[in-house]
Amino acid sequence: MPAESYDSADWATSDAGFPAENAEFAALEEASTTPTNSLIINEQRSVILRSDVTIETPDVSAAIGRVQRLVASQSGLITSISVESGADRGWAWMVVRVPPDRLDTVLGALSDDTELGRVISESRSADDVTGQLVELEVRIDNLRESIATVRRIMAEAVDIGDVVLLEAELNRRQTDLEIMLARQADLDGHVEMATVHLNLQQPDTPTAPDDRNPVILGLIDGWTATIGLLAALAYAAAAGAPLIIAATTGAIILMRRRRHPAESANPAG
Repeated sequence: MPAESYDSADWATSDAGFPAENAEFAALEEASTTPTNSLIINEQRSVILRSDVTIETPDVSAAIGRVQRLVASQSGLITSISVESGADRGWAWMVVRVPPDRLDTVLGALSDDTELGRVISESRSADDVTGQLVELEVRIDNLRESIATVRRIMAEAVDIGDVVLLEAELNRRQTDLEIMLARQADLDGHVEMATVHLNLQQPDTPTAPDDRNPVILGLIDGWTATIGLLAALAYAAAAGAPLIIAATTGAIILMRRRRHPAESANPAG
C-alpha cells in the first residue's frame, strides 16, 4: 500500500484534545521538571537538541495513538508523519517537536512503554548555536544601520540617476536583512523546541523508512545549508557596507561634477 502523507496541521497535538492530565501520562508532568544526565547542557547557552529513535511495535496504528497522547501531555507537536500499513507489516515516520526540558521525559516514556513496543535504536545530539545567534544579531544591527544611512542619502538626492542607484542598493540590503532574519528565526525555533525523528515499524518490515528518511533529512539539511549560505553572503555585504556607501557616495559626487563642470575662468581684459 502506498505511503500516506499528512500535513503538520492534521497532526499538531497541542489542540488535539489530549489533556496533559491523562492518567496514563500524568506522572510524566512531574518527572519532566527533574534534571537528567543524558546530555550535559549549559542552560545559559542556545542549544539545538535532536534525537532519532526507532521502535519495533506490533501495531503501528495503535502506536501512533500512544505517541500522540504522550506528545500532547508534554506540550509538544507532531509536525510531520508518513504512514504505510498492510496486513502483516507497516511503518510510520514521524517528526515530533517538544520543549527541550521535556525531551528526556518523552524519550524515557517511549523506552519504558512496553505496550508501544521495543526501542531498537536511539541517538541524541546537542548543537550549540550561541555563537551563530550572537553573530547574526550583530550583523542584523549593522545592516539596519546601513539601510538607514542609504535612506538618508536618498532623502538628499535630487538627480534621478542617483535615486535609481540608491534604490537598487536599498533593495539589495533589505533582501540581505530578510535573509538574516529568516536564519535567526529558524535557529530560534529549533532552540525553543527539540526535534525527535521517530520511526515506528512492525517486526520483519522491510527498511522502507530508511529509504525515505535520508530524503526528508536531506531536504531539511539542504534548506538549512541554503539559508546559511545566503546569510553568509548577506554578512559579507553588511561587513562591506561602509566601503560600499563611501564608493556609492563618491560615484554620485563624481557623476555630478561631470554633468555640471565648473565654468571656465573669464578672459582678462
